[in-house]
Amino acid sequence: MSDPEKLSNSLEAWLRGPEPKTVGSLIEVFREKSFAVLFVLLLSIPALPLPTGGVTHVFEVIAMLLALELIAGRRLVWLPERWRRREIGPEMRRRFAETLLPRVRWLEHHSHAHLGFLLAYRFSGVVFGAVTLVLVVTAFVAPPFTGLDTLPALGLSHRASPSSSRSSQSFASRQSRLTVSADT
Repeated sequence: MSDPEKLSNSLEAWLRGPEPKTVGSLIEVFREKSFAVLFVLLLSIPALPLPTGGVTHVFEVIAMLLALELIAGRRLVWLPERWRRREIGPEMRRRFAETLLPRVRWLEHHSHAHLGFLLAYRFSGVVFGAVTLVLVVTAFVAPPFTGLDTLPALGLSHRASPSSSRSSQSFASRQSRLTVSADT
């Protein structure tokens, strides 16, 4: 996989680019890949082993909606217009650039795709959506301040993160192939 195709490079270009930094613009830039990108972004906060006082439930509810969209077979992310217009503030963008991007790059470097051919089938998107939904609901119902929401969210943010071995493509690219093959 060449460097421009890596999620970390695309995300960094979007963060530094001139377009407005809204959830909608993120979806427009990543198109079919936006499911994977949004899972990584939304579940990176609940994956932190820190007490968040329930703030993460908002991210988990959005992740549940996205998982239901995958189960329903959607190819592109749909979010209510109000959520799409939601601005990603300068502080959040700085945090993404300083903390999330290095972790995504580490995952790109150290993870390897296996059985990627399975993602060529629509059913695999449904299965991934169902597994995602179960894990997000598990994180959502975990008692506050116990850290029990960390493991499901960490597993999901890692599973949706890209792998960048020479012989494989990122999950986002495989998800893109899945949606393109479903179109034909």
